[in-house]
Amino acid sequence: MTMQEQKKLQRAETKLKAEGAPAGLTAAVETFKRKLNASQQKNWTFLLLLVPSFVGMTVLFLLPLLDVVRRSFTLSMTSDWVGLSNYQNVINNQAFQLAATNTSLFVLTAIPLLVASSLLIALFISKQRLFKDIYKAGFLIPLVIPVAAVALIWQLLFDYSGLLNGMLTSLSLPAQNWLNSSLAFWVLVGGYLWRNLGFCTILWLAALSGISPSLYEAARIDGAGRWEVFRRITLPMVLPACFTVVVLAIINSFKIYREAFLVAGSYPHESMYTIQHLFNNWFASLSFDKISAAATLVSIIMLALVLLLYRAWGLREERLR
Repeated sequence: MTMQEQKKLQRAETKLKAEGAPAGLTAAVETFKRKLNASQQKNWTFLLLLVPSFVGMTVLFLLPLLDVVRRSFTLSMTSDWVGLSNYQNVINNQAFQLAATNTSLFVLTAIPLLVASSLLIALFISKQRLFKDIYKAGFLIPLVIPVAAVALIWQLLFDYSGLLNGMLTSLSLPAQNWLNSSLAFWVLVGGYLWRNLGFCTILWLAALSGISPSLYEAARIDGAGRWEVFRRITLPMVLPACFTVVVLAIINSFKIYREAFLVAGSYPHESMYTIQHLFNNWFASLSFDKISAAATLVSIIMLALVLLLYRAWGLREERLR
């Protein structure tokens, strides 16, 4: 409550007492004041509880981010100001162009596959009455497997002498060099889908659980088919969750580097050479100016992408309403 509001409340209370207001009305004013003061104290308590988080975000995130932006305009060794020269060098760098192209292609391929497949699986699980929890646990198992174990599984499966080539040769089919050919990109996509499918499925299940069964019953009574029910009821109701699933899927797509690095090293086949590989190699060569400029560019692109998705989902929700 501001000082001006407090003065108005005091003037109103003084006026009521001067005019001989009933005791009940005066007591009501006193009760209102006590509730208002208690509410104000709670607001201050909430703000104080947020202070540690705000300090942590500032020290661990905002200040390092600002320092990265500053370094993107300077030389790594002398800290001399060079303006946009670092950005120009990064954009013209062939390794950056290859990494940016592969990363964009990976996101445009893996994200739609993940969102669509996880939604289909969630629709299937939501209609099951038996073993529903077992299905959920089964899809979440890849998420809790350590990264080192995942890399070992990849090596056992996709090595030239691995299990997949053993199965192919047993069927009189030629063995494939999975990690040293254009197939490496699809190995990366498959590993990403396997790793994140359960997490997105659980998010879709949470959204589907909020849909009232009476809506489906009414649609069946009206003679609506499965596709019509999905398009008119299910899709509009889960659309807010779709934004969350897509954003988290994009964020998790940048974490696939760990498995790729452990399996193929710092310089894998060019089809799976991503932005994270480039950052790691530039960090090893102490090219902090290039890393800072590239990281700033990637951050701006990701922020713009998230804002565009937020805007697109907002407009689509308005149309569906």
